[in-house]
Amino acid sequence: MEVTKQLGLRFLWVDRYCIPQHDELQKNRQIKNMHRIYQQAHFTIVAAAGKGPDHGLPGVSSPRALTPHVLVDNRLFVANAGDPRPEANADIHTSPWNSRAWTYQEKVFSRRVLYFTETEVVFHCKSDFHGVDNPTRNYLHAGVRPLIGRIERPGPVTPKMLLLRSAFDELTREFNRRQITREADRVNAIAGVLSDMESRGRIHGHVTGVLIFREYPNTLDGVLGLGWMATETEDLDSGFLTGLCWTMQQCTGRRNEFPSWSWVGWDGLYHRNAEIRTDLILLEFELELDASKVAMLQERNAWSDHIDEVPDSPDTYLVQSEQLGLIQGSGVMEESMCRFIRVEAAVVHFSCKMDADNEWRLASLMGIALHEETVIPVQFLKQEDCQLPVTSTFEDLRGLVFFDINWKSIFVIVLRDCGTFHERMGSWTAHTSILFPSEVDDGIMSRMTVREDKDSEESLAFIYPIEQFIRDSYTYVRLG
Repeated sequence: MEVTKQLGLRFLWVDRYCIPQHDELQKNRQIKNMHRIYQQAHFTIVAAAGKGPDHGLPGVSSPRALTPHVLVDNRLFVANAGDPRPEANADIHTSPWNSRAWTYQEKVFSRRVLYFTETEVVFHCKSDFHGVDNPTRNYLHAGVRPLIGRIERPGPVTPKMLLLRSAFDELTREFNRRQITREADRVNAIAGVLSDMESRGRIHGHVTGVLIFREYPNTLDGVLGLGWMATETEDLDSGFLTGLCWTMQQCTGRRNEFPSWSWVGWDGLYHRNAEIRTDLILLEFELELDASKVAMLQERNAWSDHIDEVPDSPDTYLVQSEQLGLIQGSGVMEESMCRFIRVEAAVVHFSCKMDADNEWRLASLMGIALHEETVIPVQFLKQEDCQLPVTSTFEDLRGLVFFDINWKSIFVIVLRDCGTFHERMGSWTAHTSILFPSEVDDGIMSRMTVREDKDSEESLAFIYPIEQFIRDSYTYVRLG
């Protein structure tokens, strides 16, 4: 408050006091709008010192060591504090503020930041850093632009969908490494980022952190040779299924507070989404809604007679994507409410084994052993799944099959049977021909590459009995 007054400003926002903690509806509404709070503030005050809120601001509510200086003939000489690069400023970089998940959105959205460290005050804007106490420490180093802003300038070669995914990869990589007291709050801690993406028209929204993309790839750019272009869609199923096909690197464990089908349910680095066809898959969401919430949804015209209650499961309903959007928009429930989804898609049975380099690879598919030279890596998310104490093989695994936009490859989500539901435990990618060993020539190259006469969507669909495969392997899966 003292800093605010001395700067001649009248209003101060403090999250813990300005967000009502006992009104869930109001709290959820405020959490989703935190990006606007930071974007519209004059500046954000960061206590980059101490280990908690009681430490105060050095130089304001507690003493701070001054930079060595001397006054000679009314001239102030100040010692240089060292390397001025922001990454070299250990006080900020190693502060608890820079490691907390809840403070990440301050870093992303704030236009200006005042860092109070034990040794100095640093002013950070989009153009550079400045040492407030020491005029010689004008860092003249470009500030970190809000990452969300990087998706604003799509071009003919780099579609905005690709820029969005690149920015989201970078955002979540830092966010996922940050610490949070209650893991169940992790989606709320990034809600402002997701709301900003939605308000900019980049996504339709999200379900437990999984993006509902507004765009999906198509093949209209075959003449230009750009690989693919993005087409906007209002089909929420397509947007969510694209968001569901994420991959992850350096995963160290599971967050059981969230479902396995969401990247938030894993402690690792969100990497990218596979480009898939979504017209061959059916999708439903399971929601737990007690009578009071159903009544509130009905009052807000966010309920439909087409919502079905699950037999033998009181207060559990199956909801389509469009209806889910209305329920989320009603404010009755938050986006992290969904624990289970139901998917109908092609499912394959396979086994995998560990090779000489201690890497998992596909061993057999649909009962047929793979050629020894056919190497298809299998990425398991959980470290325990990669270290078997007795055997170096996995038998009878199942996988959800997603075809890419040109039918050329498949993205397979590895499933673990948990009784009443399946848990996501990894993924692998291969050429479509792996599904049809009897349809291709003998030899490894013809299995794993597309010959010139098989290079179009039409010829691939003609050569490989894809439709028959989908009909024969179509299966219902409950993911949790």
